[in-house]
Amino acid sequence: MSKIEVNQIDTISGSTTLLVGPSAATKLTFSSTLTVDFNVNSPGVTLGADMKNTPSFFASLSSDQTISDNSLTLGAFATEVYDSGDYDNSATNYKFTPSIAGKYFFYGRAWITIPSGTDARMVIYKNGSAAYYSSNVTGGARDLTVVMAHTAIANGSTDYFQCYLYQNSGNGTDTFEFLADGGKTCWGAYRIIGA
Repeated sequence: MSKIEVNQIDTISGSTTLLVGPSAATKLTFSSTLTVDFNVNSPGVTLGADMKNTPSFFASLSSDQTISDNSLTLGAFATEVYDSGDYDNSATNYKFTPSIAGKYFFYGRAWITIPSGTDARMVIYKNGSAAYYSSNVTGGARDLTVVMAHTAIANGSTDYFQCYLYQNSGNGTDTFEFLADGGKTCWGAYRIIGA
């Protein structure tokens, strides 16, 4: 085997691509005999902070939550499935406060049983004000699924987000429950890389 000893390998002028080995190569072996197999990511490759979809979190209701008619109510997303760095407060105010500035993708799902012809939705609040709405879904006396997907910009310091739930059963005294069983009502977010 031949050996080349250099301090730096660089691309030729005008090029941004550096090819090491043939295009079919899938493994890179270092002098310590450590081999990185890119086909199976073994051993795991550690990415820098700029290459990760973090901060990120995912949380769901810990129990069914009763929502009054025609009222936006803060979702009590107390069951934290994961949180990449303690950015989600799942104990009291259910705020997601990402510490890295950037664009974030938010998603959510809600299940509720409401009468036919009435509505339900999810709303993302930013810094205490309604900012992003799911589509308005009309019920039919059955389990109704509300789906939400939005992008938002966070400044990385003071911006925070919360998820509110809404139902309009058409009667000021009516209350209906958003369902928690099996994570049926949940929300989450992650930072978008390169946006």
